[in-house]
Amino acid sequence: MLLIRLIWAAAVSISAGLTGQLSTGLAVIVGIWVLLIVLISVAPWPRTRLRWPRESGIAIDLTFVLGSIALTGLATSPLLWSLLIGGLLGGMAFGWLAALAFPGLGASVLLAFSFLSGSIQVEELAGAGRALLTVLALTPVAGWIGVWLHQHHGGPELDGSGGVRRDRSMLDLAVEINVAAASEDFHTKFIDLALGGLTAERAEEVRVALLLPVGGGFTLAAGRNATPEGFVLTTPNGLIAEALDSGQLTYADAASHDPALERLGLAHGSQVAVCVPLIMSGQVEGALVLAHSNKGFFTRSRLDRLDAIGTLGGITLHNARIVRELEIERDRIMETEEESRRKLARNLHDGPTQTIAAVAMRLNFAGRLIERDREAAQREIKTLEEIARQTTREIRHMLFTLRPLVLESKGLVSALYQLASKMHETHGQAVHVEAEMNVSDGLDMSKQAVVFFIAEEAINNAHKYAEAANIWVELQRTEAEGIVLEVRDDGVGFNVGAVDANYEQRGSLGMVNMRERSELVNGVLHIESAEGEGTRIILEVPVAGKT
Repeated sequence: MLLIRLIWAAAVSISAGLTGQLSTGLAVIVGIWVLLIVLISVAPWPRTRLRWPRESGIAIDLTFVLGSIALTGLATSPLLWSLLIGGLLGGMAFGWLAALAFPGLGASVLLAFSFLSGSIQVEELAGAGRALLTVLALTPVAGWIGVWLHQHHGGPELDGSGGVRRDRSMLDLAVEINVAAASEDFHTKFIDLALGGLTAERAEEVRVALLLPVGGGFTLAAGRNATPEGFVLTTPNGLIAEALDSGQLTYADAASHDPALERLGLAHGSQVAVCVPLIMSGQVEGALVLAHSNKGFFTRSRLDRLDAIGTLGGITLHNARIVRELEIERDRIMETEEESRRKLARNLHDGPTQTIAAVAMRLNFAGRLIERDREAAQREIKTLEEIARQTTREIRHMLFTLRPLVLESKGLVSALYQLASKMHETHGQAVHVEAEMNVSDGLDMSKQAVVFFIAEEAINNAHKYAEAANIWVELQRTEAEGIVLEVRDDGVGFNVGAVDANYEQRGSLGMVNMRERSELVNGVLHIESAEGEGTRIILEVPVAGKT
């Protein structure tokens, strides 16, 4: 509207000059009008740019127009045509009713003032009436031009409720997007919502693609008049790259020559295109790309709606991704806990359960032996006592590994030293721990628990399967503010690839468990081994970050 107002002000001055009505007073009025237009419309203000108020803006325009007419003869002024600015701007801002009302209001005020001031004579009335009727007859034309400019070059909503209606529309849109997010075909519904506000002729010709990040590129999740879904755009460039780099809605008027749009099937027959980046907290969640054959299709109001959809879509996709990640992590935790229960059941079955069953049978044998050979019976009872003590140590060791209280009370390093002591006490296994007592300071307790679990699993595997005489455990701090756990042994070693491929082997399950646990704390696990050369397991865990 700024350009229209400036052209109108210039036309008023030129018309007055051509008819000999240009005066100092008129020049001052037009100058103030232009200055006010520029200040309100384009001057940068703190935090935001002041927008020209639609209702008061047109009222101000009419006031200056009426002032110009008053200085040049009122109802007989050669500037009566300038009342048409009310029809033009009213049509752009509010539609047909306003286009007809504003010039009529201006003409009524002008006639009333002319009669009251006595500035119009009876003999001039017919000529003034014809001039005003001509202006009013041209008002629908000005209104039609205003409505057309709104539809094809953007403008505010055509209703009197102004921002309230737009706010309500955005609120309804946000609700619709959130409801659609819960459905399985969200991507298709999101496109439907994006196209829902583009009500215009040939709207069905819009080409649209919803892109979601995958690997180093983007996959086409849903589209209309585009390449089939599932297509992967490995190197986005042109319009899409520009929009993603800027983080803002980007418009291009050479869509048919954009290579990325060509690969997406959006360039054929298209003259203009728009890319709306879907971003939340600096994270690219996707991009919505639209193209059309009509250069005037993407009006300002439609671009504003698409921009709002982009903001809402970025938030929704971000939340959906977080929910998916949480669900995956939840399932992983549940599987890890289930494997821990299975491991406990196996250990109880292979260890204490078998031992207690054997003790029961040997007690029965010792009872019968007492009657025949008391010395042999005493030796058997002594053996049973040692078996019972060993079983007690094994059960205590299991309880310790399930919930090492020392880990909660004294920290990771003390827990590792106690684990080494219990391995030697229970199984006679030599475990050598090298760590400074404060090495785990600042490490979250949940991360300490994961590090302890992986150390216990690695030590247990080395004892059971590697036939290792010695196991070394080292814990140290890295320069990058992380913790590194290293567990190595001098056992028989194994083929890492072969064991990884056989998930039924208990050793393989143990490695899977260690990897899954390390991922829970954003850690990295390395396993190095070769047959006859021992095994080396390294875990790197950041002190800060995901838990």
